[in-house]
Amino acid sequence: IYHQGHTSFGDVSDVIERNYSILVQRYKHMNEVGVIVPAYNSEETIEKTLADILCQTYDNIKIIVIDDASTDNTYNIVKKYQTKYTDKIILCRNENNQGVSASRNIGLSEIDKLGIKYVAYCDADDNWRSCHLINSMDRLLRGKADLVYSKPIYVSKGNYVAPNWYIPDEFDYEVLKDHNYIWISTV
Repeated sequence: IYHQGHTSFGDVSDVIERNYSILVQRYKHMNEVGVIVPAYNSEETIEKTLADILCQTYDNIKIIVIDDASTDNTYNIVKKYQTKYTDKIILCRNENNQGVSASRNIGLSEIDKLGIKYVAYCDADDNWRSCHLINSMDRLLRGKADLVYSKPIYVSKGNYVAPNWYIPDEFDYEVLKDHNYIWISTV
């Protein structure tokens, strides 16, 4: 397991500028990554989430959105994106609300059918920096790890909010046994 650590907002542009061209060249013929996005009544956030995924510097991706029987406009918003990005987005729809875990499992089944080896998770209200996947894949492939995760950055109404529980700077199995500090959306 490899932990990417936390990059402050001020450090991000420097890191991207230094590493972007190196990483892009290294992964020019990249392995495809399936991004699973469970969505339920997410009309207010799903467009930003999809835009963030589509703007990744690591662009060999297939986005699997599972609409979990939303009662708002989520399905139609994703359908609009799917029409525009037919080679990138697969849209599944649950007839009845099954919950986030069942929706993620549907996404995993879709990825398995496509023969995609690498999986990332992104909830319908999450935002990714453009370097999220390329940094994750770099760490995964160079570090020979089975799993890569990072610390989430919490933002509420445009402001950074510190998490209210302990997240270690390095992977710590003993702490993990007591409480799961690895958010699925950072894997």
